[in-house]
Amino acid sequence: MAICPTCGGCGHVEKAIEPVLAYDGARLTLCQGTILAILLEQRGRPIRSAELYSRYASSRDEPPQPETIKVQVSMIRRKLRAAGSAVAIVQPVHGTYALEGLPPENLAEPVSRETPLPCSGVA
Repeated sequence: MAICPTCGGCGHVEKAIEPVLAYDGARLTLCQGTILAILLEQRGRPIRSAELYSRYASSRDEPPQPETIKVQVSMIRRKLRAAGSAVAIVQPVHGTYALEGLPPENLAEPVSRETPLPCSGVA
C-alpha cells in the first residue's frame, strides 16, 4: 500500500476517500485538522515542535516522518490565508508554533467535518 502524499508521508495509508475538515473557511485534510486541533487546544500558547510531533504521532497508527509537522503547518498556513482567515500559525520562538488571531469566543472552536473528497495527493 502506498503512503498518502497528502499527509506528507506521515504514515497513514492512502484511502479511496480522504476526509475533509473545515476551519474558518479552510478545507483541511484529516492530518492537517489533527495538527490544527492540537494547536487550538493550546489556546494561543506556544507549543514546542517536538511536543506537537509527539502528540500528533500518538494519534496515528504508524509513526509520521520527522518533517511531517513542518510540511503540514506550511499547508495549513497557506489554506488559512487563501480562505481569508484572521487565524495564523506563527513561530513566536524558534522551534515552537502557536495560533494568532483567535477571537476569545472561538478559542475552542472545533474543526468540523465536511463531505469526503477523493484523496488527490494534493493539498
